[in-house]
Amino acid sequence: MKISFLKYSNTVLLIALNATLLVAAINDPFSIASFKSTDRQFPFRSNDIIKSESGRECSEIDSFVMVQPGRLLLRKKYEPGDYRIYKGTVDTAAFNREPPLYAFSLPRDIPVTYFVKKRLYSDSTTNQSSDIGEVYFDMCSFYVRHYSSVSYFHNGEWHTVKGVRNYPTGKIEVASVPSGAQVVINGISTLRKTPCTINDLPCGRYSIELFLPHYHFSHKEIEISKDTTVHSSFELMSGFDTAYISGTDPYGLLYFPQPPVDSAFVIDTLRTNDLQVRLLAGTYQIKWNGGTMYESIDTVLTIPEGRVIWFDRPFKRRNGLLNVSTLPFDAEICIETVPCSFGDRAVNLPSGIYQIEVSRNGFQNVKRIVTVLPDTLNEVVIDLRMHSDRDADGYLDSVDKCPDVYGIYDGCSKPQVLRAFEVKKNEVLEYVRNDRFDIGMSLIGYITRIPSNRHFSGFLSSFSNGRVGGVNNYRGLTMLNSLHVMWRGLYGSAELGQWASGIRYKRSDTLHLYSENQHYAVYYDSINGIEPVVYLPSTAVSLGFHYNWSWVNVIYSLGYQWEDIVLEQFYNVEKQQLERIVINNDWWYHQIHLEADFHADNRFVPSVYFNMKFPFGKVLGSHWYVLQVGLQLKVYPASKKGGTKNE
Repeated sequence: MKISFLKYSNTVLLIALNATLLVAAINDPFSIASFKSTDRQFPFRSNDIIKSESGRECSEIDSFVMVQPGRLLLRKKYEPGDYRIYKGTVDTAAFNREPPLYAFSLPRDIPVTYFVKKRLYSDSTTNQSSDIGEVYFDMCSFYVRHYSSVSYFHNGEWHTVKGVRNYPTGKIEVASVPSGAQVVINGISTLRKTPCTINDLPCGRYSIELFLPHYHFSHKEIEISKDTTVHSSFELMSGFDTAYISGTDPYGLLYFPQPPVDSAFVIDTLRTNDLQVRLLAGTYQIKWNGGTMYESIDTVLTIPEGRVIWFDRPFKRRNGLLNVSTLPFDAEICIETVPCSFGDRAVNLPSGIYQIEVSRNGFQNVKRIVTVLPDTLNEVVIDLRMHSDRDADGYLDSVDKCPDVYGIYDGCSKPQVLRAFEVKKNEVLEYVRNDRFDIGMSLIGYITRIPSNRHFSGFLSSFSNGRVGGVNNYRGLTMLNSLHVMWRGLYGSAELGQWASGIRYKRSDTLHLYSENQHYAVYYDSINGIEPVVYLPSTAVSLGFHYNWSWVNVIYSLGYQWEDIVLEQFYNVEKQQLERIVINNDWWYHQIHLEADFHADNRFVPSVYFNMKFPFGKVLGSHWYVLQVGLQLKVYPASKKGGTKNE
């Protein structure tokens, strides 16, 4: 009962403390209440101070997190009340560039998780919105450009700190007995052997490991501060040498390694959290429960009298299959420790907890923590929601009733022009960077072409008597007649017109045509093999750009169509002979192309298209107004960026 009361009291104190800090943060106008105050996305590209760890934009996070030495957090202000945090690595060369970058030590009396919410100023002021826009943090220091001294407001008074123009580092001296051990820091080999001195290490906490063949590995945790030297010595124990215990008691010592999860070792029936256990000589069953992340251990070990024994069984991770599906289909999926990709994916991962981030232009980003269970298929389906601030004024549509009630800006606050332009520019740039390469081909459709020249239109109508046969003619059924490619917001297409089939004359009477100098008669005579035909062979090429909204793709392109009007077996009355007449009819056009995609597969996407051509410029014969609808198939040859051996 006493334990329960103590737990209850601690909980009440913790809640009260958090509530006090929260009220203080809200009442303090010189502190930031929260980060990422809107659901709009502002990708931040690497600059000369902070670099992206993934090679693209720096990762945006919702709150302050602990970072390893050499990593940075950027707190960026976009407008009063809208602060974002980005994570990346530091570029130490920035301290040698202009404008100057200054390093400041974090105050010792303020936790870093609280100080990161403090607004920083070039001087004391009553205008809380005039704070410095970009501030960089790690676990030991913060960094500001241009200003060698900054001020902050704390406990009712102003405090000023001075900065220096160099990156705070320390060094470590590592020695071992015996010497010659390989030094590994934070899991990365330094290519050094003991004894050695490692200089210019960023301040922070490090894990030091030594490896020497035929010796048990040794491990220590150390803290490096600014302008300090840490001395660390190791005494390595050989795996071949025998360690004896002095005295006459009939027992031995068993050393356990630090387990990767919080699970105790079991010796026969005795649970122990000690890594050094004194045991009577004999044989023991050693068990360790690895849970869902590691393979469990169940083995037998003999403890000799007066000897030291190391338990060297390795901890092996268990794997599971993580399958992530998204709506819409072509969202970008970033799984922790795995390269980002587009579209649904399945990844074989070591069991454990992972963060998944799904993003797509025009939709709210989603971050989700998932647990990958071992030896199972772990299904995750993420349905993205469209942005709830469509008018980009900084207020939720449900709050300001825009644009649903008042229209886009009628009765709503407009964003600043430059800010709105920057937001849209970033959205377009993000879309262009993530736009996948695809190849599409029309499968089947319908086309109708209307000549702009009324005389030519009347001639075609009279010539065909309203009947047009074949496939890929100037009107009627089309099949496999166009091809397009899209990538990075660009669009290119090629289209074949009427090459095989033509418009054949089947009337029983004779059609007379008159030009300035010629008189032609058109008639059908099956006995003498006279079958007049009009061919319209053409090839069209267009270039433009496209933009996707969810499953709708909007395309504009500028095109040129090489086209001939070919008249076969037209009888020249003056010359009394059949002739073949060819008219060059090339023309320019604007093209509007709409697609509605049906995402049923990762690589093969069917879609319905609607296409319109609007001609312009000079032409010898006649322009055409073109309308097409149909079904096409798009193929995405590469559906992911990067790869992984786990997939």
